[in-house]
Amino acid sequence: MNIVARRNAYGRQLGSFFAEEEFKGIGTVGMTFIRAPYIESVGDGVDVLATCDGKIVAARQGKQLVTAFHPELTDDDWTGTDNQNFFNVFSFAHICPLV
Repeated sequence: MNIVARRNAYGRQLGSFFAEEEFKGIGTVGMTFIRAPYIESVGDGVDVLATCDGKIVAARQGKQLVTAFHPELTDDDWTGTDNQNFFNVFSFAHICPLV
């Protein structure tokens, strides 16, 4: 993927946190950050999908998806108890659009 990432950008595990931010094409998403990176820059062909405090935390290039947060750890009403709906919604809306 045509990105530059900064590993452990939010510090140690004690710096873990939760935020709710807009995710392009989906809406507000709960985001759990644990020793999280963020994306410092993106190159050609990369679509920024979400930011948190001005930092890029989700992006897509073609069929590749990266997130700095753990969507599988968030339990929201819209995602269901195992957050499977996040992956389903994202997959159908972004990765595998109808042609």
